[in-house]
Amino acid sequence: MLMIETLQRIDLGIRGENQARGITIDCNAWKNLYPNGTISIFHRRPGETTPGVTGSTWDAENGILTWVPSEYDTYYAGNGEAEIRCTEGTVTRKTVAVETLIRPDVVNDAGQTVASNWDGYISEVERLKNIADNARGVCEEAVVSFGELLEIAQRAAANASASLEETMELSGRLTTLADEVEERTDEAIEVADDAADEARIAREMATNAQQAATQARNTADQAQQDAAAAISGIRTAAAGATEAAESAGNSKNEATRKADEAAEQAKTAEAWAVGQRGGVNVPATDPAYHNNAKYYAGKTAEDRAATSQAEQAVAEGVS
Repeated sequence: MLMIETLQRIDLGIRGENQARGITIDCNAWKNLYPNGTISIFHRRPGETTPGVTGSTWDAENGILTWVPSEYDTYYAGNGEAEIRCTEGTVTRKTVAVETLIRPDVVNDAGQTVASNWDGYISEVERLKNIADNARGVCEEAVVSFGELLEIAQRAAANASASLEETMELSGRLTTLADEVEERTDEAIEVADDAADEARIAREMATNAQQAATQARNTADQAQQDAAAAISGIRTAAAGATEAAESAGNSKNEATRKADEAAEQAKTAEAWAVGQRGGVNVPATDPAYHNNAKYYAGKTAEDRAATSQAEQAVAEGVS
């Protein structure tokens, strides 16, 4: 088992292998520091410049991160880079770039199926949705504090004849609440900025997945367009969360509406990616029904399988 604090290199196996080996990393050193954090792996494949999300699994109870490399992860032979990331609220902890090794195979058959990583992609969509929800919560807390601050100011204005001690006490509370509002608003903006950064990474990751699908089969172009639509929805959600955070002190209703829009956009991104909203398959009336990235990726694989069976039947007939 690898250890997070001494991790320098990860052997992913042989080019074209698919779920053939499991890599386990003991992350208890981080778990002790961030008990409520979520840990995942980003991987930049050999020869590429943009990292993508992997389908890794985080066992929070035992502090173990497991990665079972797919054919997408081992698509190219050579040396790549991985980054392990822990997110807890507004805190993000990263490792340095960790070298990954994919050894060449004899039979160059990687990519006979459409290389995709939708499980990791959807995990990232869910993580962005959680960030948007967190931004909404911070906004609402800030609005509550603004309400208390306004109430104190009104009481102070109405009580012009109050004693010096009462006035000083009210002034102190006013200052404390103002500091608290400023702090919470800054937290909301930071969370929203984080959402925007993660949306950019998700967009780059989706682009890699679509390029791999195009290499495998030109008819996967539709999947690329649908995934691009999903990423656009994620960016809109992040922008909505940022705007809600910046306007938290002006209107509670406006902040809540913006956060709701962010959550809805995250569901829309999920629909265009895998044909689901909130984990439930979309109905036939939904524009994303049989018109999403995962559907087209699967259809490409089915077409390839059908073509292979037809070629085999022809070959058997000739023989």
